[in-house]
Amino acid sequence: MRWIVASAWPYINAVPHLGTLIQVLSSDVYARYRRKKGDDVVFVSGSDEHG
Repeated sequence: MRWIVASAWPYINAVPHLGTLIQVLSSDVYARYRRKKGDDVVFVSGSDEHG
């Protein structure tokens, strides 16, 4: 099965906090878990092309 896992970038206008860390780590852990299960995983993050 093919999975796309996305992770948002932290915004510069705010101080990094625990929620930022949890979001980044949870998406990374989930992508790694799906890969270990043998799935085809594309792990992408957002971009700030327009700002």
